[in-house]
Amino acid sequence: MHWIDWSIIGAYGVGMLALGGYFARRQTTTEEYYVGRRTMGSFIIGISLFATLLSTISYLAYPGEMISKGPVILAGLLGVPIAYILVGYLLIPALMKRRVTSAYEVLEERLGPGPRLMAAMMFLMLRLMWMGLLVNVAAKAVVVMLGLDPSMVPWIVLICCVIAVAYTTMGGLRAVVITDVVQFFLLLGGALLTVALVSVKMGGFGWFPTSWSPHWDIQPLFSLDPYIRVTIVGAIVVNTLWYICTYGSDQMAIQRFMATGNAKAARRSLLSSNLSMLLLFAKYRAWLHSPNVCAAFSRTLTACASAWGRPNLATSVSTLLVKLTTSSGATLSCIHSSKAIRLGNSSSVSWADRLASLNICWFRNPASPIIPSAQRSRICSCSASSISPNR
Repeated sequence: MHWIDWSIIGAYGVGMLALGGYFARRQTTTEEYYVGRRTMGSFIIGISLFATLLSTISYLAYPGEMISKGPVILAGLLGVPIAYILVGYLLIPALMKRRVTSAYEVLEERLGPGPRLMAAMMFLMLRLMWMGLLVNVAAKAVVVMLGLDPSMVPWIVLICCVIAVAYTTMGGLRAVVITDVVQFFLLLGGALLTVALVSVKMGGFGWFPTSWSPHWDIQPLFSLDPYIRVTIVGAIVVNTLWYICTYGSDQMAIQRFMATGNAKAARRSLLSSNLSMLLLFAKYRAWLHSPNVCAAFSRTLTACASAWGRPNLATSVSTLLVKLTTSSGATLSCIHSSKAIRLGNSSSVSWADRLASLNICWFRNPASPIIPSAQRSRICSCSASSISPNR
């Protein structure tokens, strides 16, 4: 990588630590540390909630499922307003009356300290395993993207974790929320920038499919057949239940609701979180005329990377767009943004340039249904000298 890239990555890490140090000097009470004195804004809490619950696995699972099986899984987003009504108007008012710091204090009030400790331990075990898996997956993607030796994975994990733990421990919830907001906008900007770069390199948006791919599964409205992988009703039910359970009981969500001060503000933060989620997924479904933008984009990345002999590249690109863990992830998006800016650097080929060239070179395949053969030949002839597919 160029020294500018390393400088941006380093500046990001230093900036996160500086935020932690800044808020550390403002800590005066445990209430300030754990719930931001219950005076934090609904908008930033909502963005933080979404950024916290978004993971590398979920970001990769959606396009992976649609590439392989079809786009009906996105119907699960219809469960978001259902969960918002149930959580926002039933669970949040009941929780906010108690003004607790931990979600498990409610269990102690009714059942005693034993169930509270058991629930807290289960939560910690679940999240530690979850974060460990996410950090490991994302670190492997970074190794691929930067062309590093696989032995560097533990070091990348260590650096990211040290930075995240440091600013979280110093700054408390306020530092976590502010960094989550920064990470969300880096994530969103990186995603949109990737779509824009690919489209520019392709000479337009003709690569979006407008018909059902023949290799996708049958995905009906509803079915009792156990061999049907996903249905519209099933996707809605599963996502509705997941959102209700997560927003209504997960400590990461409850702590943020408590930071808003009252039920009305907490409900607004939940609405902000849902809108943030729909905004990010909008790049999949509503970019232009196609209803299958996400499937097209992910399918294109995967096919191009495979044709170039780098099947892991598409996964790496997607992973670099997602927040690494609940407390440190925009480092990856920062890498994404900094590399993409260097498209015009003739001294070295950036990964964003490679990505765009991969998408162009893939359409040399005569069987490609995405773009007409005449336009495919014209584009590939123009890009043949930009990068070697054997590189």
